Amino acid sequence: MQRILLLLLAAGAAYYVFNPSSSATTPSAASGRVYIEPGAYRNVQVELYATDWCPYCKQARAFMDKEGISYIEYNVEQDAAALQRQKALLGEKYNPSKANVPFFVANGHTKKGYSEARFIKFLQIAAAAPK
Repeated sequence: MQRILLLLLAAGAAYYVFNPSSSATTPSAASGRVYIEPGAYRNVQVELYATDWCPYCKQARAFMDKEGISYIEYNVEQDAAALQRQKALLGEKYNPSKANVPFFVANGHTKKGYSEARFIKFLQIAAAAPK
């Protein structure tokens, strides 16, 4: 049984190493996909528009602190200029009857709301964007 598992593991590893279309290799420019080094998103400067009471804002802060991601935080309840910038950046997506936090800006990309997986994807896209 162990030999079979080892054989399957070796075959899988060989597939990813020698298959040019596998995701383990750097995608070509023709594929339209962009290869991003793991952890490259840690070099992205993030603007966080938040409030003190928002639980998702707290989760985002904790994640960025844990991962060493540099960010500038604007409290949209205490800083009227920050709220106006956020409204301008959100445009039609701004909804005065709903919470518009957390809201992120990085390298010209914006994201409203927080889940760790989607936030990491947002950071990866921002990291790959030309500066």
